[in-house]
Amino acid sequence: MLATRRGSTPSRELHAAPGTLTALGVLGYAGSGSLASLALGLLPAGDIQATGDLGSTVVGSRLALGSATCWAAYTAIARRLGGA
Repeated sequence: MLATRRGSTPSRELHAAPGTLTALGVLGYAGSGSLASLALGLLPAGDIQATGDLGSTVVGSRLALGSATCWAAYTAIARRLGGA
């Protein structure tokens, strides 16, 4: 960005829409990525019977659904920005 002389663009965008950028950061990376990582740690690699731990599988599935929900909200907010 500095080579193309757009170094002030991030700062300008941050001042123009701090709430939107914060929401995108929390939903897109912190929320979705963290929930997906936690879900992967709880979900079995094979069949549910392979682990015998149905409780962890249910919690992992809910975390994965939360991750997908965060990413869907991220996508909806990002699309509303359009060409901004």
